[in-house]
Amino acid sequence: MSSKDKKVVIKFRAHHLLCILGFQGVGYSKKFIVNMENIIEVFRADGSSEVGLIHQCDDVCKYCPHNIGGRCQKKNSSAKNSPTIMDLKLLERLEIVSGAIIRISEAMSLIKERVDLNFMRNMCKDCEWKSLGSCEEGLKRLLSSEKVSF
Repeated sequence: MSSKDKKVVIKFRAHHLLCILGFQGVGYSKKFIVNMENIIEVFRADGSSEVGLIHQCDDVCKYCPHNIGGRCQKKNSSAKNSPTIMDLKLLERLEIVSGAIIRISEAMSLIKERVDLNFMRNMCKDCEWKSLGSCEEGLKRLLSSEKVSF
């Protein structure tokens, strides 16, 4: 396989797997939104796209104002539920180690098998975007569908 044929692995915070389920084009800035839309489009176009699931700043965080020097400086109302803690909770629930590389379709299958609404509500309770309700609606769609998609 030539380097031209080699797939790019998208670095992806674990909790962003839940964010993309209901992403509605809302974000910190136009650059952030376009970046997120582009990543989601890659995933939708090719379920074999690979993600490196991590618990630190990722390719989505590129245009996030909380990304300072490659480190998340987001201050949640609860240090027990920082983005890093959210990542680690989801990785544990999915039984995946940070840094693992898997296909996005496999990640979505694991979410469908192992994540329920109560887990999401608890994990995302301090998220500034939670009040939109779109991520929860996205999880409901995933859980009720026969095929794994988002």
